[in-house]
Amino acid sequence: MTTGIEISRPALKPGVRLQGISADYIALVPPGSQMTEALALPSMIRGIDIRAFLRSCDGRSRITALATMSGLELEECVKIIEKLKEKNLVNLGRTLIPYQSRYNPYSQKIESVADVEALKSDPAIETFLEKFEIESYAIQFHDNVVDSGRDSVLRRKDFSILIFGINRIAFQLGSLLIASGFSHLRYINRRNPRDPLLRISNRDISGNIFRSSDIGMQKFAQFIELCDDFALFSKDSRDLSGKAKNVDLVISTEPPTADQIQRWMNEETAHIPISYEVGGIVRIGPLVKPGKTPCLRCVELSTIAGNESEVEADREVPSSLVALVSGIVAADIANLSHSAQSVFWATSRRYSLRDYISPKEERWQPHPGCGCFWR
Repeated sequence: MTTGIEISRPALKPGVRLQGISADYIALVPPGSQMTEALALPSMIRGIDIRAFLRSCDGRSRITALATMSGLELEECVKIIEKLKEKNLVNLGRTLIPYQSRYNPYSQKIESVADVEALKSDPAIETFLEKFEIESYAIQFHDNVVDSGRDSVLRRKDFSILIFGINRIAFQLGSLLIASGFSHLRYINRRNPRDPLLRISNRDISGNIFRSSDIGMQKFAQFIELCDDFALFSKDSRDLSGKAKNVDLVISTEPPTADQIQRWMNEETAHIPISYEVGGIVRIGPLVKPGKTPCLRCVELSTIAGNESEVEADREVPSSLVALVSGIVAADIANLSHSAQSVFWATSRRYSLRDYISPKEERWQPHPGCGCFWR
């Protein structure tokens, strides 16, 4: 997508308010923000009211046309849009949204679709675009988003995630990630194929994707089958197989073994544990970037003489915490894939039915007895 301001079609982002703050200045206030976060602009330039120019920024006209209509010089318009861009208040263009391959009656072939909005709309396309826009609109006020968040959501298709675990959180989190557009998602477990925990049981029914009618079915097979019901992107965009691929993030919803942790460290793969602890506590984090942040061994050494809660690997998490924890992690991964930012870098948080609004936060430092930074 071209985002050069001089050839752009600027559009104020939804919810941005124009508010007068004095006789000479107006403020553009992002939704849900205070005046301290607003962008102040002069209300008049050479006697021309710039509010008319701003209201004309609806994405339909190029900036050259907007300059002509408003009476402002092109350079003046560009400077205004540059300031709006710095504050993440404006979209500059439209990123094309690809769609699943379709039969083209003109060529009489199955062809890929580079721009779904160029197709004649039908119920399937309308449903897809509605779900896509929900995801993209939610991220359009993030830094460096100038296309209503479309590119950020599309890039989720290439962000590869590996989930260790077969518990409630593992599958609830997986369904949220697939619904958010993360299409390269794989599950790994080290159990015997005949292990009864690989089949859906009453303990797996928590208001998530599995139903009572699924009891007895294989968890992984049923999850893949149900993906079509909630996935954002079509089947030909998804990779739920166990095939080898570079992994961007490992999520461990069960206690990882020492050899697993060592492998992630050696392969320089980011990883984050989610553990259930004594007292009904779920701990998320820390998110580890090998060689850049403290590792899980640093955490172990830092707490070996403390009062660290014991992990309850064979217990399940109550339904409300399954939803809370899965949603928090899925939202954080959306930010991670967009900007490499996470609230869990070198940080863990403990959630429970007692502490769910203000969880206990712990920040970790490299432990001198670990040596993970010496590799």
